[in-house]
Amino acid sequence: MTTKGIKPAGRPQVGPWLRAGRLLFVVLAITGCMLFTLCGANGGLIMALTSYVGNLPQFTSSSASTDSRFIVDQPAPPLSLPSLDGWPVTLSDQRGQVVLLTFWATWCTPCLTELDHIQTLYDARLPGLVILTVCQESHDTDYVRAFVRERGWNFPVLHDAELVTVHRYQVRAVPRTLLLDREGVVRYDHLGYGPGHDAELDAAIDALLSAPRLGEE
Repeated sequence: MTTKGIKPAGRPQVGPWLRAGRLLFVVLAITGCMLFTLCGANGGLIMALTSYVGNLPQFTSSSASTDSRFIVDQPAPPLSLPSLDGWPVTLSDQRGQVVLLTFWATWCTPCLTELDHIQTLYDARLPGLVILTVCQESHDTDYVRAFVRERGWNFPVLHDAELVTVHRYQVRAVPRTLLLDREGVVRYDHLGYGPGHDAELDAAIDALLSAPRLGEE
């Protein structure tokens, strides 16, 4: 004899949320065990990955980001900006010299490391080399001047508060370092800063300084 409407006794029903919670716990437990096995007690894998990432070039996205860049071996776009002392500086006045042009910002840590090396190049006073750096941020000039003084730099700093030149040069991230030959043509274009960049930059400068002038044998 059975009675309608009454379920027979048995195992209690397990709700879908409880089943999902149990499954998530199992997945997390398995994942944790796998990570512990891969990394080891000393975290060797994590340390290896951290070391690899640390050796990659570093850069900071620019607020003036664009999707394209002009091509090496083309003439550099015009540049005319005030120095921190208020004097106008134009790229056309540097014709006949090799020009190192770097775009940077005070909030960009890789920029500051590269600029310390650029200060070393400036102190070397290499004949035929002109160094120009462009600070691309909207802070007033007094702020940038104080920042540069605190870092101990005395190379030429131009201030592009309106980001006009930054857009013209299509700077999508900083630091961005260019080398122009004596005719104003871009021969080197490097984005970011990482191990080996200083030596690479120095070699590119030496090659341009030793290259014969246009019309010379």
